[in-house]
Order: sequence, then structure tokens, then C-alpha cells
Amino acid sequence: MNTHLFRSLIALCLVAFIAGSLDAAPKFQALGTPQKLFEKGTDGYFIYKIPCMVTTRDGKHTLAIAEGRIGSAADQATTNILMRRSSDNGVTWSKPQLIHAAGEKTVGNPCVVLDGETGAIWLFFCVQNHEVWATSSNDNGGTWGTPANLSSTLRDERHGKFYATGPGRGIQLTKGKYKGRLLIPAYAAIKADDRFPGGSKSFAIYSDDHGKTWTAGKTTEAETAGGPDGNECMITELNDGRLYMTIRNNMNTQGRGYALSEDGGESWSVVHIDRRLPEPVNQVSIIPYPLKSGKFIQIYVSPSGIAKGRKDKSARRDLTLWISEDDCATWKKTSMVQRGPSAYSDMAIFGDGTLGIFYEAGPTRFDDALYIRRYKITE
Repeated sequence: MNTHLFRSLIALCLVAFIAGSLDAAPKFQALGTPQKLFEKGTDGYFIYKIPCMVTTRDGKHTLAIAEGRIGSAADQATTNILMRRSSDNGVTWSKPQLIHAAGEKTVGNPCVVLDGETGAIWLFFCVQNHEVWATSSNDNGGTWGTPANLSSTLRDERHGKFYATGPGRGIQLTKGKYKGRLLIPAYAAIKADDRFPGGSKSFAIYSDDHGKTWTAGKTTEAETAGGPDGNECMITELNDGRLYMTIRNNMNTQGRGYALSEDGGESWSVVHIDRRLPEPVNQVSIIPYPLKSGKFIQIYVSPSGIAKGRKDKSARRDLTLWISEDDCATWKKTSMVQRGPSAYSDMAIFGDGTLGIFYEAGPTRFDDALYIRRYKITE
């Protein structure tokens, strides 16, 4: 074989190897069309918002939780927490079930976490946008305990009046020193002190005793006044045990906010900006998905528009799925979940390994209804 031909064959083999490596990324196949779970103007509710989702420890049930707002779409409207449950991996769903209401008060910002060691499902929410409450279920969402007001232990002198959990989903840590810890993402108005400027900042509420007690950790730090703030957030665990928090960034719309924790969510870095991800001034969702190798990829769902400012909601459209195979260092756009108006989302892995995305969308507004879309993931 002549030298030129040999080198050509080697080059072709390298190209094929690289192409094969690139093609090895997990593939997402949509299963059917989006299924509408809640629609505005039904069952006495003006609108449904804020999707929240979790699968039970045995994988037999998945809960889709949301706000039902009465009378208006305002954040201060009379609001209840509702749930629908699937026992067949998201194919069919039960009728809506009321989890909690408090007369004419606002009961919102649901954030759920599964304790995989005990099977308990913890649900945090806020009353009147400043009190922090929690309830739990020990029968896969069939019934819920009497909610407890945890405000006295989760608020301190730095917290201003506004305080919110999630919204969406918390996590339980699976690695290292903090294995088993339950985490609920949160954010609040924070008063300035001698070291840091005040403003909206994100943090985690955590428990190391399966929910018997809860502690509010330290907030994300800001390097300078007017820099990126902390807002609606969600947390994921990386392959090396660090935590990554994706954060709605109202102050600088040229990229998504994020922070890192190396102590199990007790404290967080300054808020960084990832300019490779769009900032629609909107909540987004993130979830780790296990590969056959034992490592995790990160799945990220967000509207793909870029807001022009804090109050610009035109960017809430074209809900898109990204993946990261390197612990959120880089991202690859994978699938269009929903074209057109679309906004908040949450995700869960069904018992059969399929991915469920629970999200706000609609033909005219981004929150006309709440939908479920299922994906089969193959390696």
C-alpha cells in the first residue's frame, strides 16, 4: 500500500471515529403530541400556572402539581395548589386534586422534592408571597399531611418581605459528604449589609434529617451593586458532586445566570453569566439523566428568546431542550419542545425511563394551558 493511500485511510478512520463519537450523544424521540393537563377558564380557575413535577420512589406514579389562580392571573390572586397523578408513565392522568387552599390567600410557588431513602414527597409553597410552608406525603401523593408554617426558622434579619420557593423541583444529593441531603431552591429580597449589596438573591433550603428540620443556607453573592441578581432558580448535582444553580437573571439579559456550590448548597458563588444560553427573563428547568456509563448528562429546558429588559415577556416562546455532557460547561440544542408562546417548565423521569416535560404554553399566550410532553431517550 502506498504512503498516500495509507494516510487517506487513516484520515477517513479518524473522521468516522469522531463522527461516531459525536453521534453517540443521547437522542430524544417525542412520544405523541403534547397533552393538555390544565386549561385556563376551567373548573372555576381563571388560569393555571407554575408547573411542578416529581416521580415517586417506586416509579409507579408521577405527580404534576400547579397553581390554580382565581379571578385573575396576578401573582397576588387567590391561589390554590392542585395536582394530577399518572400511574402509567404519563399516558393518562387522574382528575385534579386539591392539595392546599387558604381562603382568599395566595398559596403558590410550589416546589417538590422526593426523599429517595424514605419515599416521602415534600412539597414547599409560599402563602401571601412571604410565608414559607411545607407539607409531605407518605403514600405517593394520595394524601398530604397538615401543612406547617416554617417561616420562623427559615427567615432571618436579612430577609425582606418577599420570599419564594423554587418554583419547580428540588433535589436529593447522591454523592459524597452530603449524600442524602434534601434541597429546595428559593429566592428572597435581601437587605444590604457591610459586605454585599441588597437585592433579590437565590439560596437553598436544606435538610439532613429527612425533613424533620430545615435550614436556609447562604445566598448567592453579588460582586457589585447592579450586577446579576438571584431570582427563580433550580439546582442540579454534577458528576463531581458540585451543585449548579440556574438562575433567572433580571438585571443582565445577555446570558443566563448561574452559581456553583461546593458545600452541598450551604453557600454559593457569585452569580456568573453564561452567554451561550438565552435569558428570556423566565424560570427554566434542569434535570440530570443517567447514562449506561454511570455518568449523568444535564437536560435543560427554556424558552429560546432573549428578553429586551426585565418586563419584556415577548421572549417567552419556542420552548427548547438543550443537553450538556460536560457538567454544564457547554450546551447543545437538541429538540424544539413547543413552538410559539411558552414559558415555565419542570421535568421528571417516569418509571420506564422516559422524560416528561410539564410546561406552560398556548396558541395566544405563553400560559394559556399546562401541557405534558414525553420523550424516549436512547444512547
